[in-house]
Amino acid sequence: MIDNDKKQLALQELSTILQKHNLNSILTTNAENDKPFIIIESWVELATIQRELNRMIAPEAYYRNAIDYYNIEGNEAFQNMSFEVNHIYRVPEGLLELDDVIDWGFSDEWSTCSNCYKAIFTSPYYPGDKPRYAVLNNEVLCDDCITNECEQEYIDSVTNDYKKTLNTNIISESKLEELGWIKQEQKYESGMYKGQIDSPKKVWNEFKELGDTLFTYESGQFDINFWIWIRKSTSEDANFRR
Repeated sequence: MIDNDKKQLALQELSTILQKHNLNSILTTNAENDKPFIIIESWVELATIQRELNRMIAPEAYYRNAIDYYNIEGNEAFQNMSFEVNHIYRVPEGLLELDDVIDWGFSDEWSTCSNCYKAIFTSPYYPGDKPRYAVLNNEVLCDDCITNECEQEYIDSVTNDYKKTLNTNIISESKLEELGWIKQEQKYESGMYKGQIDSPKKVWNEFKELGDTLFTYESGQFDINFWIWIRKSTSEDANFRR
C-alpha cells in the first residue's frame, strides 16, 4: 500500500509526465464518482507512465530493479509491473503500480464528456447495462450534464422517432411522469426467443395520432423489452391512458 502523502505527490507528477513525454493519455475525473481518473491511450503509454512515476516517486527501488525489467520484458518493460521470479509473479518491493495511485482505463472503453470533460465508461458492465451518457448533436455528454443542462433537448431528440429510445439511466421514469408523459402498460418484446417479434415502427404507428411519443427499454443478452410513452397533444385525447 502507498501512503497518502506519496499518493498525492504521484498524482501531481502525472500531469508533468503526460506533458513532458507528449502523451495522448488524458488526466481527468470519473463522471460516476468525481475521483481522479486517467484514460490511457496505449500499452506503450502505460509503460511510460509507470516507469516515470517510479523514477520520480521511488527512485531507489526503480534503479535497483530497472535492469531486471528490461532484461525480462524487453520492449514491454513496465507495461505490467509484476514479473516472474522463481515462478511467482510479483511487484518488487518499493515500486508502484498505476493502480496504487489512480483509477484508470484504456481509451477503447473510456471517453470524455464533451461538456465537463470527465471520464465516461463506454462499455457495458453486464448484459442489459445502460450507458451513463448519450450522443446529442454529435457530442458525447454524461448523464449529469444532460440532466443539469439540456434535459428537455435530450427528451426532444428521441421524441416521435421509433428508431430511438430514451435511456432511463439518464431521465428516470418518475421524471418523465412529472413532465406529463404516460407509460402504456403493454410491454413489447423483440429478440431471439420465440414470439419476440414486436416492431417499434408498428407500435408507433398505432399511437402516433394520440400525441407525442417516445420509447423506453430494458435489454437482456439476447432480447429487448420496450414500452411506448404518450404525452397528449390536446386535452381531448383521454382514452389512451393504460
